[in-house]
Amino acid sequence: MKNIEKRNYYLLNTPPKDFKIDIKNQFSLAGFPERYKNSVQKFSPGDRIVYYVKGKYVFGAITEVVGDYYYDKTQIWSDWFNLFPVRIETKPLYFLKEFENMIYVKNIWDDLNFIKSKKKWGAYFQGSFRNLNEEDYKVIEKSFEERLNRLKD
Repeated sequence: MKNIEKRNYYLLNTPPKDFKIDIKNQFSLAGFPERYKNSVQKFSPGDRIVYYVKGKYVFGAITEVVGDYYYDKTQIWSDWFNLFPVRIETKPLYFLKEFENMIYVKNIWDDLNFIKSKKKWGAYFQGSFRNLNEEDYKVIEKSFEERLNRLKD
């Protein structure tokens, strides 16, 4: 693990079925395709991962990296052809169990700098994961805090 002061932020794309598996696993780990091994090895405790649920167009969770990278081909998620063996230990910071309560991307996209073209916004969610800048992360985090406070009332 690298030891730096700067926190990094990532966006992980996941299908609804796998997001439900992550809920059952209490977001204790995140898995990535093998092609991201070098990137995931650079994750550090304190880094944040935002979960985007494909097909639902929502942000469903934010986790914090708490452990080291490891490689494990144990089947956890639904894709039998890609076991997401590149893994990192995490803990949940925010998550919503019901898709209808999650953060709909179009409700906050005007405040997200990484979505440059609203007409082609889906292109920004291609692939398994991407880096996020701190400003975009803060927008998403604030949305979670507000949503969770509203749901408490």
